[in-house]
Amino acid sequence: MPFSGANPDRINWRAAMIGILIAGIVGGFATLVFSAVIPFLPFTALCMIACGGIAVSLYGHRAHAMHVKPSQGFRIGALAGLVGFLLTSIIALVDLTSAYARSQIRLQIQEQANKAIASATDAASRDAIQSIVGRISTDSGLFSLFLLFLLIFGVLFVFLSGFGGLLGAWLFGRKPHEG
Repeated sequence: MPFSGANPDRINWRAAMIGILIAGIVGGFATLVFSAVIPFLPFTALCMIACGGIAVSLYGHRAHAMHVKPSQGFRIGALAGLVGFLLTSIIALVDLTSAYARSQIRLQIQEQANKAIASATDAASRDAIQSIVGRISTDSGLFSLFLLFLLIFGVLFVFLSGFGGLLGAWLFGRKPHEG
């Protein structure tokens, strides 16, 4: 059913929500899969950008929008990124409830810290790294670090998906008919 009669300068949120949810879920799962299977940050970032582009494309088709402005695309993409971030956060939090997962995370952090300590040239750096590792050895310290990473990941996911939405609007947004 087309959403006709809408102001072309405004986002039809009713039409956008389905695309936002679909793109957010697809982007969230793709981000999880690529970060687990191929732990290469550019692939993960591309999934986030694609999340926003997919949301804008779905919005354009569902709303029969003649033109999606880049600023509208950014907002639609950012909301899709928020959905994707919330999905990945919930899955990561559920995973963190497992004692085995927490021990594996601590082990990985310890390995990276040992490498950083070996390459540190001054004693103050080594002491700072050992202090951080000491804090992470407790569940509350690990959870605090996890929340910090979630905050950074959330901002990154929302921004990159918004950027993907902007690109999607610029590349795939239909232009108004001339004449």
